Amino acid sequence: MSLDKHTVDNIAREAEAATDLPADFADACRQPGHPYHRLAKALLGAYVQAAHGKGKDRHANDLPFERQRMQTIAQGQGSAEGLIYQVCKKAQESQRMARGDKIHELGGVIVYAAGAIVFEENRHES
Repeated sequence: MSLDKHTVDNIAREAEAATDLPADFADACRQPGHPYHRLAKALLGAYVQAAHGKGKDRHANDLPFERQRMQTIAQGQGSAEGLIYQVCKKAQESQRMARGDKIHELGGVIVYAAGAIVFEENRHES
């Protein structure tokens, strides 16, 4: 699935509405001249994909990110290895895709990498 106009508009809207983010990240989202604009845009795109796009539609089941299936499976296994596998698989698969689909798939890589971070944070908080 490529980034359609609706998704691009959602990313732009999220960036504009980013008033409660740390000031520098909000600036990076909004200002194309910011040295970290491209990174902030990629991170925000992954967030939109998970919170408002395919990730929410297929995986969220109205649960917060840290209670979604990716987390409960990892918790049951006691390891983030499955999440890391998804990072590697999606990254490799992206290389055979057209540009729009590739960017979308790489957004999924960011989401699964974030899932691994959340898993590790939760594991060490318990």
